[in-house]
Amino acid sequence: MRTVRNAVQEMERGEISARELLAESITAIEANDPELNAFVHLDLEGAQRAAASVDEARARGDALGPLAGVPFGVKDLEDCAGMPTTKGAMWFLGGPPAERDDLHVHGEVLARHFQGRRTIRLWAESGGMALADAIEQIGHIP
Repeated sequence: MRTVRNAVQEMERGEISARELLAESITAIEANDPELNAFVHLDLEGAQRAAASVDEARARGDALGPLAGVPFGVKDLEDCAGMPTTKGAMWFLGGPPAERDDLHVHGEVLARHFQGRRTIRLWAESGGMALADAIEQIGHIP
């Protein structure tokens, strides 16, 4: 199984593109998520645009962040612009998409580079490690 470190190193060496890495992740999600129900929302088009952007930037020789091109999921507690946030509660289903992003690292919004929202229990503040471990073990995301 590919780790995040392996994925980054393979992209840096040109052995795999961000688009190919995302395609592997999507394949794993499609194969396993019906049983796991690990994702409540997927933004595959946005993830594909982000992966293409990373590949193009890498081809130009642009400086990239340390995790550029690595697909990831965000727990359904954090707002991500343009995506629904249910916080694990049925009464938030069908609500309007978030208008802002809650996730920032070094001033850059991470939310536009991820592929989906991970399932949570109602208003989970911590935990969820069993689900996170299962997602990693089957290769949904590195």
